[in-house]
Amino acid sequence: MNRLFVRLLLLVTVATIGSGMLMVALLDYQFSPTLNGQLEPVVGPGLRAIADRIAEGEAPEEVFDGARPGVGNTLALVDIDRLDLADLLHQRLLDGAPIVVGTGLDRLAYQRVPGSDQAVEFLMISLESKQLQWGQLPGTRARGLPATIPDLTPLERQQLQWRPIRHGDLIVWSTEDGVLQRQEIPDLHNVRTLGLALSLIGLALALLVSLWPVRQELIALSEGTARLRDGDLTARVPVRGSRPGAVGDVSIQVNAMADRLQQLIEQHEDLMRSVSHEMQTPIARLMFSVEALQEDPDRTEEHLDGMRETLREMRILADEVLQFNRLAQGQEALLQRVPTDLVELAEDVTLSVPGARAEGPATAEVPVDTRLAYRALRNLVDNAVAYGTPPIVRVEDHGDRVVVHVDDAGPGVPEPERTRIFEPFHRVDGSRSRATGGTGLGLAIVDRIVARHGGGCACTQSPEGGARFTVWWPRSLPG
Repeated sequence: MNRLFVRLLLLVTVATIGSGMLMVALLDYQFSPTLNGQLEPVVGPGLRAIADRIAEGEAPEEVFDGARPGVGNTLALVDIDRLDLADLLHQRLLDGAPIVVGTGLDRLAYQRVPGSDQAVEFLMISLESKQLQWGQLPGTRARGLPATIPDLTPLERQQLQWRPIRHGDLIVWSTEDGVLQRQEIPDLHNVRTLGLALSLIGLALALLVSLWPVRQELIALSEGTARLRDGDLTARVPVRGSRPGAVGDVSIQVNAMADRLQQLIEQHEDLMRSVSHEMQTPIARLMFSVEALQEDPDRTEEHLDGMRETLREMRILADEVLQFNRLAQGQEALLQRVPTDLVELAEDVTLSVPGARAEGPATAEVPVDTRLAYRALRNLVDNAVAYGTPPIVRVEDHGDRVVVHVDDAGPGVPEPERTRIFEPFHRVDGSRSRATGGTGLGLAIVDRIVARHGGGCACTQSPEGGARFTVWWPRSLPG
């Protein structure tokens, strides 16, 4: 899981739980929007047991005192004819069924006392049942005041004999000596607003703490890419920590892209410098031939042949440069890989070279671009012929890869030069002569072809005494 997501989730959870606990501590419990009919079977058995005890002659005060540890001061004994009930509910109550009326914080449940015209009233959840707790809330306007309240209804006066009641915006209860007390219902609007504000502030702080590092990483990413856009190929995006998040992953990819871009541009610049250097010799020969043609018209055909040969070399060099560029790294997906028998391919290459031969098992198939694999083997054979002798091409099957050795009996390659022999335009003798020919890109093309296939190449000493050029091709495609 992403580290940023975990951090954000943790902070949001802490902020939400903290503010939620504060709101629960300050606010009364809310009743879910359950239908009253679904609540009647829940409270019915308990109220029926209380009503039956009163019907059997127990004093209501003693019955209610026994129930108070469980339900608090929420029970009353009231006359049924004083209740403002719908006809259906009134009849159900007279028939002995429990009924629940009201909504929200003021649901009331009733159960008729058998054999009487009275009912047990149960104040299910209300502010009145929590009047002492509300009175202790910090910052509320609750206060106890002696009061005479003349406008109480007969039902309210009857309820006051048993428990506090809600009368308008007041909580009213009767003391033991019969004096009425009142207490203003706390204004919870500010408390709710405070709880909501704390929740929003906590969420905002959680988002700010979580997203601030992301903002800094995005700023660094924007600045780094802007420098790259302006041509500063040394610009890199800083990556924070050993386990970067999503933005860090993007920064790593941008840096990898910048590394590759810088490498490609440097390679192209080196190639262009090398091509420019290589072109100077044939261009100088052409200029010399043109001047010689003007000074010695009698040898026109000889000079023209030399110019044609020079132009052919320049054309070959241009083709090799184009081929070398087409094999740029990252083009592996463009290869036309098919199962190819390298033993058969080696035999085809050596068939047109007098004195060369191929050795190997009956077959050795690998998934390669056949055209490019043939080009690589052909370049190795031509190199052996140019600088040594007609080679022996040995194919070896190593299970997970196929290895091809091209051995000649020529002068070989000095050990310090073996790691550089595959670089573009690098020659062991540091010069380019028409005796050996070539463009200086043959072995570099081999290196790129094999690398694009996920293989490799090396130069060592041949068992024949000359140079051994080795290439290997993997059996499985690079993942």
